[in-house]
Formats: sequence, structure tokens, C-alpha cells
Amino acid sequence: MVFIESVEITWFRGIKEASINDLTDVNVFLGSNGVGKSSILEAIYLVSTWFNDKDLIRGIGKTDYIVYRRTGRGDWGRLKDLLWYNMDTSKDIEIKLTSRKEKLEYIVPYSYESKPPVLLKPLKEILVKYKVFSNTYLIPQGKGFYEYKSKYTKTFDPKISIWISSIIDKYNGFLRNTLFIDPLFLRKPVYLERFIWSKLLSRRLDKRVVGFIREYYEGDAEGLTYAPFGDTYMLFLNLSDTTVAIDSLGDGVRSAIALLSALLIVRDTVVLIEDPEIHQHPRGLGFISKALAEMSRENNLQFIISTQSLEFVRVLSRVCSEEGIGFRVFFIEKSNGVVEARVLESVDIDTLRSLGIDPRFLDVL
Repeated sequence: MVFIESVEITWFRGIKEASINDLTDVNVFLGSNGVGKSSILEAIYLVSTWFNDKDLIRGIGKTDYIVYRRTGRGDWGRLKDLLWYNMDTSKDIEIKLTSRKEKLEYIVPYSYESKPPVLLKPLKEILVKYKVFSNTYLIPQGKGFYEYKSKYTKTFDPKISIWISSIIDKYNGFLRNTLFIDPLFLRKPVYLERFIWSKLLSRRLDKRVVGFIREYYEGDAEGLTYAPFGDTYMLFLNLSDTTVAIDSLGDGVRSAIALLSALLIVRDTVVLIEDPEIHQHPRGLGFISKALAEMSRENNLQFIISTQSLEFVRVLSRVCSEEGIGFRVFFIEKSNGVVEARVLESVDIDTLRSLGIDPRFLDVL
């Protein structure tokens, strides 16, 4: 299921303007450092706060995490200026997503201090039926909505709010459970233990996790146990003749467990992943690729991934082709704040490699 067909971003992080079109089931962004790959993921993550500001796999507000994640300090109230292009807060951040051929327009005004800070411009269907002005924006409030303009707000009638909600959910409701999986999440087992483990266990999805571990990492893995250790609790991997704390496993195994566990608890949504190849042996890249393909099909997930690993791209491309899942690689470039995305077909990647050219260096050749 392709939820997001295109993304347009203005005035966010290092992006003055960006446009990415023709997204499919599994999308991979390649490009040099600083061209905006992670910022594109963050922009989609920020938009999802309109539906649900609580991060499902970290237990904190998304608006705070989007500021904190890069430097490990600050929150929305103190350091949100960093999210504006060149820290110029005189303009609104604008993010437009196209889904089911309808474009939803979101803005983040610096002057609007409540959370979530994202405002939604109503769809034409709502504008026509209720004759609201085109410069009106919607703000979620409990089960209803506020209509926001620069000088006043008003609350819609509950019946109208229900109708508006149904229209918005039709096109962008999938954003409610958006996941953002980054290296910081993958290397902190505490997230898995506190916010994911009970959800896995209640549906016995822990069996799936153990099955993948057994196939790709530890052949004698038998189960996962959450047990006391010192003055806390932590997860342990049960092997045939011993039990090993998750904290003591190699980085690749621990990251793989966290990634698969997060994917298992959501359905019908978009998953944003930053650098999933970190710490992975080629066999681990095979695990990640198979897990993404299976979850795309089983849980109806769309993936948007940034990576520096051409090997991961090749493995993932092959797996998606075998499974009949849409796959597309975008080469991301930036000049003077303007980001462009070039689609690299698989034949292009293979041709470049046969010529001894690494596609990751296209911008310097």
C-alpha cells in the first residue's frame, strides 16, 4: 500500500525547498552527508504529530524528540529554532503530502506555541461544504477540532468535527502510528523493554522475533525473557545452555531485535528508518531486507529509508523484486538549500557499478 505518493518541504532544517515524487512501497534515499536525507524523514515525522504527538516506541513527545535526537539535548520549547531553515523563523515551515491523489498541506508557524505545533489546511471538500476561508487551519483538540486563524480560534460543532475527522482519516489517518527508527533507538534496549515488549508478548509476537534471531544470528536461540537484574529489569535471550542479557549481545543482533520488534507492533502506516545498516554483517543486511519485505506485505507498511550502504540497497532490491514489492531508489542532491531527488533504476545502479562508479559519488563526479 502506497500511503505517501509525494512530499514537498519548505523552510525545514537545511532544506529551503524539496520535492520527492513517485514514492512506492519501499523507498531508499542515497546521497552524501548533509543533503537532507534525514531531514526529509523528520519532516514526515513532524507532520504525524498532528494526529498523535506521543512517540509509540519511546514514550515521549515527538515534538521534543525531533529536537533532541541529533544532539542529545534540548526540547521543543527551548531549541525549536534549530528546525527552521538557517534559523530564520520569519517564515512558516510548510510540508505537503500527497496521498490518494489528494494533497494535504501542513504548516508549522513559529508563533504558535501549543503542542502539537502542526496546523492542517482543510481539504477542498471541507472548505466547500462549510465555507471556511482558505487561510483557515485545523488544530486537533481531543475528539474535535479548532479552526485557527491569525487572530482567533473557534471550535467546530461535534457533529461537524466527526465528519471532518472521517475525511482527514481517509487521506492521512495512516500517519497516526508513524514510526521513526533511528540509530539512537536501535542501540538503546530500554526502549524495547519499556514500550514494546508488553505489546509483543500480549500477542505472542515474541515468537517471531526469536525465529528471526535463530535464522540469522543465534542458531540455538530458544526465547526471550524479561527478568530482574540488580535494581532493574531487562530482556534476556535464552540459548540452549545459557541465558544472555540483551545488553551483552553484539550491536548488530541487538539492533536487529529492536528493529523487528518495532515493526511488529504497527499496521497500516509509514515507517521512517535512518541508517538501518549500521553494525550489520552482510547476513544481517539479509535479515533486515527480509524483515522489511515481510512487514510491508503482512502489516501493510510503507517504508522510507535513508542509507549510505550500497550493499544494503542491492540486497533489499533483490528481496523486494522476489516478493513483488514496489522498490525505488532516490539519489538526493542539494544546492543552495534546494533539494532534488533523482530516481535511480536498478539497471542504472548495475550499469554504474560495471563501469567502476559508485552511485553514492554521483554528486562529485
